[in-house]
Amino acid sequence: MNKDLYLIRHGQSLANAGIADGFDVPLSPHGRVQAGRCGEFMAAQLDSRPIRMISSPFLRTVQTADLIASRCELRIHLEPALHELFLEGWFTPGNVPLLPMPDLAAAFPRVVGTYPDGAWWPEVPESKEDVARRAACLRNRLLGREFPEEVVICVSHAGFVAALAEALCPEIAMPDVGNASVTHLHWDGHHCHPILRQEQGFLK
Repeated sequence: MNKDLYLIRHGQSLANAGIADGFDVPLSPHGRVQAGRCGEFMAAQLDSRPIRMISSPFLRTVQTADLIASRCELRIHLEPALHELFLEGWFTPGNVPLLPMPDLAAAFPRVVGTYPDGAWWPEVPESKEDVARRAACLRNRLLGREFPEEVVICVSHAGFVAALAEALCPEIAMPDVGNASVTHLHWDGHHCHPILRQEQGFLK
């Protein structure tokens, strides 16, 4: 089955803007504007085909997904496999300041589905090989029966957007994924073809 995949990085966070530190900081005011413009761009890209929007369960990604969903009249499903890179040095195992998914779902009415309580994040740091395996597993799920929709929108983080794009389309290279950028890949049933790569023209 043909399928269109949109990989979107969250808008500028307070950490990206140099305003605050932290592993799960929210969007900056500029990041919210970016996400809204991304939503307007996506609304013009989409048609009447079935669509599934999935988001990393980080605050900045759910905020971005929520602003896009509001403009595209979509609902959001939380997907832990889209989470930020848990590389050593970025976080302390056992002391991860992240919200359980039911709390996120309660805070964002456009999030639908039932989610288990408790930790959804890794217990130990990831290696680069772990990230590549996570991306390959999600690729197989996206192209398989678990996601029957013809369009899937994935809202994630710079490093994992690049890893997932490479898992889907090995010839693609995305060394620096910009905030609120959109990468569009088309799966023809055999191969993925890049349509848009880190599109940000709508932010100007």
